Amino acid sequence: MNDRNEPEKAVANSSNAGAIPTAAGKVAISRADAARGDAIAALLDQVGLPASHLEDLSLFLVAEHNGLVVGCVGLERYGRSAVARSLAVRSDYQRQGVGERLLAEAIQLARAQKLEALFGLVHKPAERLVRRHGFEEVSREQAPGEILRSWQFQSCGCASAPCFRLRLV
Repeated sequence: MNDRNEPEKAVANSSNAGAIPTAAGKVAISRADAARGDAIAALLDQVGLPASHLEDLSLFLVAEHNGLVVGCVGLERYGRSAVARSLAVRSDYQRQGVGERLLAEAIQLARAQKLEALFGLVHKPAERLVRRHGFEEVSREQAPGEILRSWQFQSCGCASAPCFRLRLV
């Protein structure tokens, strides 16, 4: 098992490399904690993503501007792989690099966790984004069994979303 401080340090160091400048000011990315659970759920509701299964936020990242959660992304670990989930950015912060940075930080966190692959069910608006980060579209059958049994892959709301994979090793 990895030392929890190592992945946290990796994300903290990259976040400190510079906040994202936006029209509204700088947006900082950090690890989520339980205190941000309600804000994450509200954001997911706002953008139409499932706000369930938020009990463990240990592998979630948030983008914040002046204390307001304006974006998030999470990883749910299943063995040596994880599902990248809940990539969301408030509408007034979209197209300013927030989602791009959140996904880059999530990939870095996955590498720090020594994961072998990330999988995600990606809806149309995010397909170009994940492809820019090296994800490739694959059949769902190429995902490990634990991933296939995850709530995301079993959910009716994600039945039509294409599956993407990023190999990390």
